[in-house]
Amino acid sequence: MGFDVLIQYSILTDDWRKEIDINLKNQISKLQKANIFYKTDAPLECYDNSIHRVEIYVALAKNITLTNNGSSPNEDVLKFGKGLICKFGLCKQACKNFILLVGVEELKLAYAQTGVHLVLTPKIMDIVFNQLSNIFEAENPAETLNQAISDIGKNWIDG
Repeated sequence: MGFDVLIQYSILTDDWRKEIDINLKNQISKLQKANIFYKTDAPLECYDNSIHRVEIYVALAKNITLTNNGSSPNEDVLKFGKGLICKFGLCKQACKNFILLVGVEELKLAYAQTGVHLVLTPKIMDIVFNQLSNIFEAENPAETLNQAISDIGKNWIDG
């Protein structure tokens, strides 16, 4: 697909960047062997995990340019994330089986967006909401992000 892990490094130390990158690759590798659940309208390509493996992406930014059209910062962060998805070709994939974690430090906003074909358990959604939404309030945001990535991978595999 052209990229396995996307991390905007400006808000992470080199050590955290390396640790998060290793963790992402480790979780993605484990997901290749996992039984992934897809929505009923998912294309057949989704079921060949060796070709269309689940990917986890992370995009962190210090700030983004907000629009002046009356939209909220939340809407602007969502638009930013959707733009990244298309920019890197994920919206053109036959099987949309990814999770993108997006955070904007100055706005103190973070969210996750998944490909439309994935079925995520309530437990994974709870992890995403509780850990990711408070990432910039944490004493160590990089550690919180890394733990969220681990928890998402573990709970996806364990069901």
